[in-house]
Amino acid sequence: MNREAPKLSAMNQISMEDLHSHVDDDDVLVIDVRNNDEVERSGHIHAKHWINIPLSEFEAALDLSEAEFKTKYQIDKMTQDGSGVMIHCELGGRGTKATLMALEHGYDKCKHLEGGHKVWRQTFPDA
Repeated sequence: MNREAPKLSAMNQISMEDLHSHVDDDDVLVIDVRNNDEVERSGHIHAKHWINIPLSEFEAALDLSEAEFKTKYQIDKMTQDGSGVMIHCELGGRGTKATLMALEHGYDKCKHLEGGHKVWRQTFPDA
């Protein structure tokens, strides 16, 4: 049985350049689904609104109420349609999985950062 991994549509992906031009927007939330130790080791995207939710916690985070999410993560939960939500990991695999989870939960406008944090660091070493 040869099954292909689920793929994201173009509307649910964002390029490095597009995200770079929006990282300081009030309505953009960058969600990093790498493990905490990866973030500590290699840093994170410096966005106005950034949060680390490891993939292992991501689906449970989606199920939290707005109040529970704010208490746990000290940031407002993403809008119900996923507008302005940009998800990434290190290389792309976990970010794609998290984006697909978000889509399954109704966050239809969320986007996955193509290339992940590794390519971000190479493209924008000072960002």
